[in-house]
Amino acid sequence: MIAALNGTCRDAGLLCTFVGSIGQSVEGRDIAAVRIGAPSASPKPQVYVQATLHAREWGAASTAHYIAHALLTNYTLDNDTRRFLDTYDVHIVPVANPDGYTWTWEENGDRLWRKNRRQNADGSIGVDLNRNWDFSWDDLSGSSDVAQDETYRGPSPGSEPETRALAKYFSSLTNVVASIDMHTFSQLILLPWGNTRTPTPGNDDYVAVGQLMHSAIAAVNGSDYLSVPSMDLYPTSGTASDWFYSQTKRGTDGRSLAPYAYILYLYLIKELLT
Repeated sequence: MIAALNGTCRDAGLLCTFVGSIGQSVEGRDIAAVRIGAPSASPKPQVYVQATLHAREWGAASTAHYIAHALLTNYTLDNDTRRFLDTYDVHIVPVANPDGYTWTWEENGDRLWRKNRRQNADGSIGVDLNRNWDFSWDDLSGSSDVAQDETYRGPSPGSEPETRALAKYFSSLTNVVASIDMHTFSQLILLPWGNTRTPTPGNDDYVAVGQLMHSAIAAVNGSDYLSVPSMDLYPTSGTASDWFYSQTKRGTDGRSLAPYAYILYLYLIKELLT
């Protein structure tokens, strides 16, 4: 997938930059990213998309790849896409957990593997990379401190090289206005927070944008994606999306802002395959 993405990016010329490694996994695999956007003499707002923190969620990886392909292909064919990429830069990390993802494809691996491939002190394997971020990491209502568990948070916040690489890359993007962490499977658009029902300071805007996302998806094929706070699904802590929202970014006008941060749970509709 990454090789194919590199080829797609290379064919797009100045519209796309392939970043072969924003950091490495615990087993030494590169975590790749792409930047998509029309060249500009001045800074542009940025949109950040990452997928496959959970290794078994192949649909998230392929959807992230498809988004990149569609943006690059449609730039010269579709006025909305052209305006979008003339205005914004889009940064996409399609496989945030390359070790776990590779393990789900191995003949002797585990198709339903979720975590990374960290060798834990008790002999078990793996940290849940979506419980390892340095935001409410110590709240065990939404994660586990037992290494064998699926939601094991790791020995400390940001303990995993994958988490640190993703956080460093996100931090380097100073003008992020929105982020999406893609997962499978369901039909959900989740808003912060994961571990409390206290609304975010920008909750009204979050709800409004979530409904716009809901309507846009429904307009394509009628799919009904419910937009709700993440806590309504189940408690989570130490998650990427809550950490994204907690980071202060700057608009191109210099204003400080908290970027929109959504979790998008995807469900593959059968009709799309026929």
